[in-house]
Amino acid sequence: LWTSGIPDPAQRLRFVAAAYNSGPGHVMDARALAQELDLDPRRWEGNVERAITLLSLPRYFSEAVVKNGPCRGDEAFIRVREMVCLYDHHRATRRP
Repeated sequence: LWTSGIPDPAQRLRFVAAAYNSGPGHVMDARALAQELDLDPRRWEGNVERAITLLSLPRYFSEAVVKNGPCRGDEAFIRVREMVCLYDHHRATRRP
């Protein structure tokens, strides 16, 4: 499974949400690009989320590590942030 290299369940949730929005291939490309940019490919915030937003730019989607071409990563960035916010709110307001 492509998420097996992400040990933290909270991080895996973010990666799965991003894959739902952009496709797993683009998320894998963003992880590979993050690695190339000396960012942590196992952490979403500030790392892979940054790389996925760069995949809309020819300079980055033309990199050899990128296999799936351009991606509108800004949409995944926004959707993952919204989902995490809603998830955290739901967990905080849930009755025991």
